[in-house]
Amino acid sequence: MDSNTQNSHKFSWSGHNGTIRRVVVSNDNKFVITGGEDGTIKIWDKLSGVLVRTILASRNFVYHMVVSNDQQFIATGQGNSFSVFEFNSGKLLYTKLVASFIVAVLFTPDSKSLVVATEDDSIVQWDITGEKIINVFDQPGRGRGTKYHILTFFSNISTLKWLMKVLNIQIANKKITKLDISSDGNYMLVGGDSLLVLWDIKKNKIIRKFSGPAYNYMNGGIRFFPKSQKFLVSTYENIVIRDFKGKTIGVPITQYADGCVWSMKISPDEQFLLATVSDHYPVIWNLNTGVLVSISSYSYWLQDVCFTPDGREYGIVGQFPPFFRNFTNDTIVKHFEGLMNTIRSIEQSSDYRQFLIHQSALADNYTRVCDYLTMDAKTFKLETICRNDIEAHTSISNGTLFTINSGNKLREVWDKSTRQKKFAFPKADSSEPSQMTISPDGMFVLIEERDSVQLFSSNGSFVQQLPRDGSWIEYRATYSATGTYLALSGLRYGLPSMVDGKTLERLTELQFPKNERIEVESEIKFLAFSPDEKILAAGRGSGVVYVWDTETGNIRHILQGSELTRVTCSPDNQYIMGSHADKSASIWRLSDGALLKTLALPQVGDPEFTIDPEYRVWKWMEWAFFVP
Repeated sequence: MDSNTQNSHKFSWSGHNGTIRRVVVSNDNKFVITGGEDGTIKIWDKLSGVLVRTILASRNFVYHMVVSNDQQFIATGQGNSFSVFEFNSGKLLYTKLVASFIVAVLFTPDSKSLVVATEDDSIVQWDITGEKIINVFDQPGRGRGTKYHILTFFSNISTLKWLMKVLNIQIANKKITKLDISSDGNYMLVGGDSLLVLWDIKKNKIIRKFSGPAYNYMNGGIRFFPKSQKFLVSTYENIVIRDFKGKTIGVPITQYADGCVWSMKISPDEQFLLATVSDHYPVIWNLNTGVLVSISSYSYWLQDVCFTPDGREYGIVGQFPPFFRNFTNDTIVKHFEGLMNTIRSIEQSSDYRQFLIHQSALADNYTRVCDYLTMDAKTFKLETICRNDIEAHTSISNGTLFTINSGNKLREVWDKSTRQKKFAFPKADSSEPSQMTISPDGMFVLIEERDSVQLFSSNGSFVQQLPRDGSWIEYRATYSATGTYLALSGLRYGLPSMVDGKTLERLTELQFPKNERIEVESEIKFLAFSPDEKILAAGRGSGVVYVWDTETGNIRHILQGSELTRVTCSPDNQYIMGSHADKSASIWRLSDGALLKTLALPQVGDPEFTIDPEYRVWKWMEWAFFVP
């Protein structure tokens, strides 16, 4: 464990939370647009690296992302839906559901339409407004006629599947895997399942079909040349240049081209090919000779590459923040430090004054690096306290102590004031889940395992133990503000338990509606006491929040929301808030359970300074917190 990292950490709340999957440079070379596994699109000023706008595109990954040539629109594809946003405002224009998984989303070069391909052989060209279909391209031998294409108009996927069953419409085996449109907008290449089809887009006519061993396993896809009538085909054996008749041009590329090619981009002058190979090598070849020009090690999960419009620089994204290199001398031109972080958890102290942040990333040697940072809730000032190579669970006291726990790897209590480890508990005997929770005053540490709940002083002295019957699935413990009460959750067929925070003596028995059951998939996971300790709130994964009176154990309210990631009460004892997986947050009034407000993810500027002025809520990704 390294504690000398306070001056080495670069961090920005404006970055993606996780791997970046797509990168595009705007045609005017002023903006870098990135799409991430956190479901957001971010637009950055290329010169300064400042975040211009955040667009919440999906609650899941952004699989596909394209920018129209006129820089008016951004389109994304994720799962069974695609969306179109205004570039300048980030406003969502529309989202449409389709019948199968989307494999490609591309604007036509005139920016007036959008082509969407799905893995069941559906290729549809939409008007940019999304109000009408311009063309439907039926793959050879796979056309399903009008009945199938009616399905693309439905806005509800369950209705889609029901209608398909009623009409006896069968989805074909997965076929389409790659698609590209020529720079003049006249041609389209569609590939998959050992078949490549060249289309005349405007006439909706197949020009030529290519098949055979040379087109097997087009793993890296297909790519038109920017200016001339030829294209690239990447298979597991090589990368070949072909003309529109299928004739091979030049020498096939074989060196480092027989791995898994994730992304291919041709330089604007058509002289070079930039690609990702085996998910961690950016590679450049000379297209005239097929000779390897350069290869460099990135790390795991290299996802995408791009050229700037003038071809002088190229960008790389993936597990690390994006950087741009000079194409001529391969020096780094711009490194977007802080553009990406992977936040594993954010814990807030019960007095609302500080946060403990657990961030992880991969180092250049492919090892895991985890930083543990504290942040002041008023100033948002960050301090890196320590670093290790282990992903862990954390908890924080109101003072200077916090815990780091990974069960059978380490169990430690740290002091942020000294940046030193105070005490190390014995490691767990197995790799089964466990949890450590420190009391608000930092005097006690609770360790939860399958067979027992044990209470220790923070210097390791044993205090008390409760037997566990093995019915806990997830271990979650929450102390009340003074540490008087301790709530334990994660029971398979029961309720949260309230015990004395210093002795583990069982206290008030919590009541539960007789007509409701706690299922494994929606068990009670998230707990929060009100600061005055009169209320205990508990959230189920399904989105239901129960509010109990701690003195009587009676339920005061049952609140309804979407899938939860966190529950908390306000410092003034007036409100309860649920953070949701869709990156929104709901605020209810504690007195009567009325829903007062729903907060969305900040869309513009740096989210770290976005505080809701009415309820004093700081919102970031799927987390939301009340702040002083």
